[in-house]
Amino acid sequence: MNGTDQWSMFGPDAANTGYADAAGPTSPVTERWRFETEYRITSSPAVADETVYLADDADTALPDEQSHLYALDADTGAERWRYPSGSVTFSSPAVTEDSVLLGESFGPHGEESGALTALDREDGSVAWQFEVDSVVFSAPKVVDGTVYVGSHDGRLYAVDADTGVEKWRFRTNSEVWTTPAVADGTVYVGSGFQDGHVYAVSADDGREEWRFKTAAHDGYDQFDEGGVFDGIAVADGTVYAGSHDGRLYALDATDGTERWHFENEGVPASPAVSSGTVYVATWDDALFALDANDGTERWRAAVGNVDHSHPVVADHTVYIGTSDVAAFDAATGEERWNFDIEHGVKSSPVVVDGTLYVGTTDHTLYALEEE
Repeated sequence: MNGTDQWSMFGPDAANTGYADAAGPTSPVTERWRFETEYRITSSPAVADETVYLADDADTALPDEQSHLYALDADTGAERWRYPSGSVTFSSPAVTEDSVLLGESFGPHGEESGALTALDREDGSVAWQFEVDSVVFSAPKVVDGTVYVGSHDGRLYAVDADTGVEKWRFRTNSEVWTTPAVADGTVYVGSGFQDGHVYAVSADDGREEWRFKTAAHDGYDQFDEGGVFDGIAVADGTVYAGSHDGRLYALDATDGTERWHFENEGVPASPAVSSGTVYVATWDDALFALDANDGTERWRAAVGNVDHSHPVVADHTVYIGTSDVAAFDAATGEERWNFDIEHGVKSSPVVVDGTLYVGTTDHTLYALEEE
């Protein structure tokens, strides 16, 4: 469903490449419309068939406060419907032909429960719900009729997209924050601090194909173990995994052997890969462009504090949200435009049909277009 008029899942494709075959704003932008949510926005929207699906995040354990999933008119920002979801929503929605899929969390820190919920696209009614033992911060990934999603219960789940029936589950040794990346019949997912692995799992039956340990190098003392929280992309036979151990790893997608790594202060969000270049934002407050073959630096740009918003590449431009939203020339790193945001951006930009959509922590979704 991804194309010039669709951005139907986080990533925006199955492999989380961060590349969109779409026209984006390449010169200074203006606000087309804005939509005020009840709570902050920490996840990315999905856009399909002229509708924007967006979750806000109450980030609370109070029973009378709930996050929401909104359906908005992509042209005007007018609300079509809303669904009251869990207490915390880090999960970005995914869209199929009939449904909107969302990871719900009923407790702020994993001590409660979670669910994968399928909603009717027309009215937001619940089609089915698959319950799990802990919160779901992972965004669902839909490939060939199967939904792949991770949970803080340490499991990766494969669920039938039509019925919500479980197909298989795979157990890691720590919480799963990452959105799965799916390529060539394999699902790639990362695990948290207590485990710190990248796992490759068969998409058919959940059988482990290989695992790679992060933080297994000299001089690492930032945490007891490395953690892969939201930093996996797959392109051209290589898995790019960002870790809190201060490295971006390039791994062979077939067997998990390390091809190269790039030293940094830690990778809080997924890298993007396009035309032989890896774009990664780090806790160095920088956006880097790296050669995909060997990890050498091509350019870097200062972008301010990066907090889960990953870079997106479209129309020879790299877009990223930090304390504002900025666009850079993909080849040179030269800044093309910068749009000031009063508060920070955790949501990753979405580029569809010349419009950039981005959510902010001040409860606002912006639709931006060229002046």
